[in-house]
Amino acid sequence: MKTTIPAVDLHAVFSDAELSRAARFARFERVLWVLSQVALVGVLAAYAARGARFARESAAGPIGTGMLLGMLGFALVWLAQVPFQLVSLWWERRYGISEAGYFDWLVEGWFALGAEFLFLCLALLIVMALARVMGDRWWLAGGPAFVALAALFLLISPYLLPETHRLDDPALLADARKYERAERIGPIRIDVQVVSDGTDSANAMARGLGPTRRIVVWDTLLEFPRAEASFVLAHEIAHHSRDHLPKGLAWYALFALPGAWAIARATRRRGGMRDPLAVPL
Repeated sequence: MKTTIPAVDLHAVFSDAELSRAARFARFERVLWVLSQVALVGVLAAYAARGARFARESAAGPIGTGMLLGMLGFALVWLAQVPFQLVSLWWERRYGISEAGYFDWLVEGWFALGAEFLFLCLALLIVMALARVMGDRWWLAGGPAFVALAALFLLISPYLLPETHRLDDPALLADARKYERAERIGPIRIDVQVVSDGTDSANAMARGLGPTRRIVVWDTLLEFPRAEASFVLAHEIAHHSRDHLPKGLAWYALFALPGAWAIARATRRRGGMRDPLAVPL
C-alpha cells in the first residue's frame, strides 16, 4: 500500500533566520567536503606515482614491505583529511552542534582509525599472500576474501564503539518490543553510546550481523520527547527487519570480484600484487 507523506511548510515551523542559518551551515559543509575529496585524490595520485621509491629502502621482505607501504598510504590519507575535519569541527562548534575539544576529538578518532588500519593490514596480507601463490589470478580468491573481511567487520562492528551500555528506559524498550512484534522479528539488543560530553546532536544506527545485531542510540537522543526517540527506534528496527545490512554486504559482494580483477589488471605493469611496488598504485 502506498503511503502519502504530508507536505510540510518549513516557513510555518522555522523562522526565515533559522532556515537561512541552516542553509549557510550546510553550504559550507558541502564546499568543505568537495575540497577534502580533491585533496584526497591529489594525495593518492602523488603516492601512486612516487610511493614505490620507499619499497627500495625496506628490508622487511616483499609482504612486509607491502604492508609498510599500505600503512604509509593510510597515514598520508589520514593526514590529508585532518585539516578539513578540524575545520568541520570548528564549524560545528561555532553553530553549537558540537562541544568536543580539538585534542579530545583527535584522540577519540584513533579508536575508529585502529579498526580501519587492521582491516587494511589484513586485506594487504591476504592479497599479497594469494598473489605469490596464484599470480595474477589471485583475484579469484581475493574477491571472496574481501567479502569475508567485510562480513567479519560488520559482525564485530557493535564492539568497536566506545562508551556503550544497555538501554534501561522501560518506556522506550516497550516501544521497541511493540515495533519488533509488528515487524515479526525477535528482540534486538539496544545500546546507548555516551557522546553528550562532546555534542548535542542526536543519532542512532543499526549495527551487527546475525547474533551481534543491535541498535545503538546516542545518549543525547534520550533527551528528546519519548515520541521522537521512539520514532527513531522504529526506523532502526526497520533496517534490521528489512535486512538492509546483509543486503549491503550482498551489494559489496557483487562488486568485490570485478573490483579485485580491476586491481589485478591495474597493478600488472608494476609486477602485480606479489610485488610491493604495486601497493601504492
